[in-house]
Amino acid sequence: ESQYNPNNGYTDIDADVGFGGATNNYTGGLALSPNGNTLPYWSAYGPNSVASGSSAVATANSNGLNPFVIGSHVLPVQSEQHSDKIGQAKLSATWKTDDTQVNFGAQWVDDLWNQHETDTFTNNYWQLWSGYGPASGNTVGQVLPSNLFTQVNISPWLPGYSGAGNLPSSLLKYNPYSVLSYLINQPINAGMTYNGYPAYTGGVPVGVLSNGTVQHVDRSNFAPFVTAKQDVKLGDMKLVINAGLRYQNTQETIAGLASPLIAVTWLGAGDPSAYGFTTQKPAIWTQVHESYHYFLPSLDLNLLVTPEIKVRADFSRSEVAPPNLRLIPNSTFGGRVNALTATGNNPGLLPYLSNNFDLGAEWYYGRNSYVSLDGFFKHVTNFPTSSISNVTVNIPDPAPAINPNNGGPLSNTTGQPLTFAESTFTNALSANVHGIEFTVQQMLWLGFGLQVNGTYVHTNKNFDSAILTSNQFALPGVGNSANFIGFYDDHGLQARLAVQWQATQLLGLGQEQGGGAFGNEPIYLASSTEVDFSTQYQITSHLSGYFEALNLTNAIYHSYGRFSNQTLNLVESGRSFTVGFRAKF
Repeated sequence: ESQYNPNNGYTDIDADVGFGGATNNYTGGLALSPNGNTLPYWSAYGPNSVASGSSAVATANSNGLNPFVIGSHVLPVQSEQHSDKIGQAKLSATWKTDDTQVNFGAQWVDDLWNQHETDTFTNNYWQLWSGYGPASGNTVGQVLPSNLFTQVNISPWLPGYSGAGNLPSSLLKYNPYSVLSYLINQPINAGMTYNGYPAYTGGVPVGVLSNGTVQHVDRSNFAPFVTAKQDVKLGDMKLVINAGLRYQNTQETIAGLASPLIAVTWLGAGDPSAYGFTTQKPAIWTQVHESYHYFLPSLDLNLLVTPEIKVRADFSRSEVAPPNLRLIPNSTFGGRVNALTATGNNPGLLPYLSNNFDLGAEWYYGRNSYVSLDGFFKHVTNFPTSSISNVTVNIPDPAPAINPNNGGPLSNTTGQPLTFAESTFTNALSANVHGIEFTVQQMLWLGFGLQVNGTYVHTNKNFDSAILTSNQFALPGVGNSANFIGFYDDHGLQARLAVQWQATQLLGLGQEQGGGAFGNEPIYLASSTEVDFSTQYQITSHLSGYFEALNLTNAIYHSYGRFSNQTLNLVESGRSFTVGFRAKF
């Protein structure tokens, strides 16, 4: 059994601080370059800055330290726990002759998954001190002591990207626990509401169970199986046949807490785009039983044309259970003004099924030297596909039409029944993946060698960035790659230099704080090249030393949206170096 956060500690604490609102507002927006290697920037930043020209405009007090205008805002606290307990048993037997071997038996595997989260979103404690305080012209939020903050120089920004001059040269560093320790001794915002939960009475805000996060999935698989191996002589060649058949029967017990929405409140000027969602209490424990069964055949043919040449062909059918998160029988509600969302799950989702075909050949033309070529095709069905439909509830929109902080427009539907964009999941779509893998390994002299491999992979379900229809289906994780490895292995010394290239690929659909007009927007990972080096020396039969240097090229993790200039994340993890010793007795 594995457990995550068994002592129920915090798994996330986010102390949001800053300035904003009526007296510290800026006039500007996000500026993008057509070039994906040029960093996006805010055309104006700092209290009362005004965009002008083609470069960012910043006020002298862009960090808000002098004069000091930093105040408190939202402070969500979350604690997630989950456990995964697996029990299994297997009974097998073997029958064999000189050229034939048959294995048969049955296997039972039970996987019990439980998860839940307590948080301060549910009881609205995350808004206790929101609003940025009086220095931003607000009557809510608290002034924070300046000694909680340190200005940190962050220039130069990421290497390899231009436009860093438009970004702040420094940011504020602070400890969220220190902010929390200060705030619990300050008065909370007047007029707080708690979504039907008890009022805050002081101390560290305590979260309550978020009903929508409760997951209970007990999945039992019973699978009788038979496999057979047969050697067949074909003249001077040898054919090795491996065949198998597995019947897998799955029984699922799926449960969660269902909480119908009964009220929505506007959370006020402290966070004018935020709502509070009140659901029925107590929540209803909802449990369903589902089952499915499949035959999973496999066939592996290996033809030994000569001792140096092998040709192989493989077919198999595989099954992968659907994501537990999509199964729980409940609906959750969220979102902000003009972007309300809901999620409804489907406990009847079926597993992914994949029919896999491979055809390849290998030529071992020298000692530890070979060439291999492999073509593959996969047809994957039963993808849990999200569909979005508008669901209107008989609860009027409580948000005002005008933003009280700046006088601008706020809600488009004030006083009208709220409409949620609800996503549900069905096994609706399939995808094909095909490609070629090529590998060459060549031993040189004096213990040196090299290996080169590359993979070309393609799918018929790529994301089309030119299509703006919502809920476009695309298969993530498909991208070409190539590697070059030079190595040495002799006299107790091993060394390896690896150059790894990964092409652009789709990471997934659905960006952080989504809710755009075109459904779930894509997240792409930009192509990158990384160089790693490692070495090990066997000092004695019981002691070895090693050294490892990773990411020598300082490759940067770069994700972007629909187009390459829509940068989402840039992460410079830097180079890492490790040295150590291993002993065995």
